[in-house]
Amino acid sequence: VSSTIPTKLDSSFRLHESITKLTGEAILQIASKPVLPFNALDIALEVQKNLQDDPHNVDNLLKVAYALRESAELFQSDEMRPANDPKERAPARIRMLNDILQSLEKNFLVSGVPPGF
Repeated sequence: VSSTIPTKLDSSFRLHESITKLTGEAILQIASKPVLPFNALDIALEVQKNLQDDPHNVDNLLKVAYALRESAELFQSDEMRPANDPKERAPARIRMLNDILQSLEKNFLVSGVPPGF
């Protein structure tokens, strides 16, 4: 791989900068809480807000942020709350929750990334 390929794809390193800022902010939020309540929707909304406010945002990152928010909304919806309740352990509910968690997890997979990521 040529050393000039990454600079041609992102010569100003704006994509690198955006990803680094988002990652750093998410880590700071998680590290500054004494208890780690996993609230996927709050994290998804924060990622989306930061991407919208960034003057150098990349459209494909914003699309992924919207997909993350939609998955987080479904995960925390009233429809899914019974599946999160330990008293509600019917196999169909557990399967539904597992499917939603897999969908949420897929938002963090990036396909076709440029060299250097």
